[in-house]
Amino acid sequence: AFQEEVRSYNHEQSLLRQGQAYLRAHRYEVGLEKLNQLLLEFPEHAEGHYLRGNAYYYLKQREPACTDWRKACDLGQCYGWTFATFERVCEDPS
Repeated sequence: AFQEEVRSYNHEQSLLRQGQAYLRAHRYEVGLEKLNQLLLEFPEHAEGHYLRGNAYYYLKQREPACTDWRKACDLGQCYGWTFATFERVCEDPS
Protein backbone atom coordinates (compact mmCIF):
# COMPACT_ATOMS: atom_id res chain seq x y z
CA ALA A 1 0.00 0.00 0.00
CA PHE A 2 2.80 2.40 0.89
CA GLN A 3 4.73 1.68 -2.32
CA GLU A 4 1.60 2.28 -4.39
CA GLU A 5 1.05 5.60 -2.62
CA VAL A 6 4.64 6.61 -3.36
CA ARG A 7 4.25 5.64 -7.04
CA SER A 8 1.03 7.65 -7.29
CA TYR A 9 2.67 10.68 -5.69
CA ASN A 10 5.71 10.43 -7.97
CA HIS A 11 3.45 10.14 -11.04
CA GLU A 12 1.40 13.15 -9.91
CA GLN A 13 4.53 15.24 -9.32
CA SER A 14 6.02 14.16 -12.65
CA LEU A 15 2.96 15.33 -14.59
CA LEU A 16 2.87 18.60 -12.65
CA ARG A 17 6.58 19.31 -13.19
CA GLN A 18 6.37 18.42 -16.88
CA GLY A 19 3.43 20.78 -17.30
CA GLN A 20 5.33 23.55 -15.52
CA ALA A 21 8.44 22.99 -17.62
CA TYR A 22 6.52 23.20 -20.88
CA LEU A 23 4.79 26.40 -19.76
CA ARG A 24 8.13 27.96 -18.83
CA ALA A 25 9.42 26.99 -22.29
CA HIS A 26 6.36 28.71 -23.86
CA ARG A 27 5.15 25.37 -25.22
CA TYR A 28 1.65 25.97 -23.94
CA GLU A 29 -0.17 23.30 -25.95
CA VAL A 30 2.12 20.52 -24.69
CA GLY A 31 1.97 21.90 -21.16
CA LEU A 32 -1.81 21.93 -21.42
CA GLU A 33 -1.79 18.25 -22.47
CA LYS A 34 0.29 17.30 -19.41
CA LEU A 35 -1.92 19.32 -17.09
CA ASN A 36 -5.06 17.83 -18.64
CA GLN A 37 -3.63 14.38 -17.93
CA LEU A 38 -2.79 15.41 -14.36
CA LEU A 39 -6.30 16.72 -13.72
CA LEU A 40 -7.93 13.70 -15.33
CA GLU A 41 -6.15 11.50 -12.80
CA PHE A 42 -6.11 13.97 -9.88
CA PRO A 43 -9.15 16.24 -10.39
CA GLU A 44 -8.80 18.07 -7.06
CA HIS A 45 -5.19 19.14 -7.69
CA ALA A 46 -5.33 22.88 -6.93
CA GLU A 47 -1.93 23.76 -8.39
CA GLY A 48 -2.80 21.80 -11.53
CA HIS A 49 -5.91 23.93 -12.02
CA TYR A 50 -3.93 27.10 -11.40
CA LEU A 51 -1.26 26.15 -13.96
CA ARG A 52 -3.79 24.94 -16.51
CA GLY A 53 -5.57 28.27 -16.11
CA ASN A 54 -2.29 29.97 -16.94
CA ALA A 55 -1.85 27.77 -20.01
CA TYR A 56 -5.33 28.66 -21.24
CA TYR A 57 -4.65 32.33 -20.55
CA TYR A 58 -1.46 32.28 -22.62
CA LEU A 59 -3.37 30.49 -25.38
CA LYS A 60 -5.91 33.35 -25.26
CA GLN A 61 -8.73 31.09 -24.06
CA ARG A 62 -10.29 33.31 -21.42
CA GLU A 63 -13.29 31.22 -20.37
CA PRO A 64 -11.43 27.99 -19.51
CA ALA A 65 -8.65 30.03 -17.87
CA CYS A 66 -11.18 31.70 -15.59
CA THR A 67 -12.88 28.39 -14.83
CA ASP A 68 -9.59 26.80 -13.78
CA TRP A 69 -8.47 29.80 -11.72
CA ARG A 70 -11.82 29.80 -9.95
CA LYS A 71 -11.50 26.07 -9.25
CA ALA A 72 -7.93 26.52 -7.96
CA CYS A 73 -9.12 29.25 -5.63
CA ASP A 74 -12.04 27.09 -4.44
CA LEU A 75 -9.46 24.40 -3.63
CA GLY A 76 -7.40 26.90 -1.61
CA GLN A 77 -4.81 27.90 -4.21
CA CYS A 78 -5.44 31.66 -4.54
CA TYR A 79 -2.25 33.36 -5.64
CA GLY A 80 -2.01 37.15 -5.72
CA TRP A 81 -1.19 37.24 -9.43
CA THR A 82 -4.10 34.94 -10.19
CA PHE A 83 -6.50 36.97 -8.09
CA ALA A 84 -5.48 40.25 -9.75
CA THR A 85 -5.59 38.68 -13.21
CA PHE A 86 -8.88 36.99 -12.38
CA GLU A 87 -10.48 40.32 -11.51
CA ARG A 88 -9.07 42.00 -14.62
CA VAL A 89 -9.66 39.16 -17.10
CA CYS A 90 -12.58 37.20 -15.72
CA GLU A 91 -14.81 39.82 -14.17
CA ASP A 92 -14.52 42.30 -17.05
CA PRO A 93 -16.07 40.82 -20.21
CA SER A 94 -14.62 43.54 -22.48
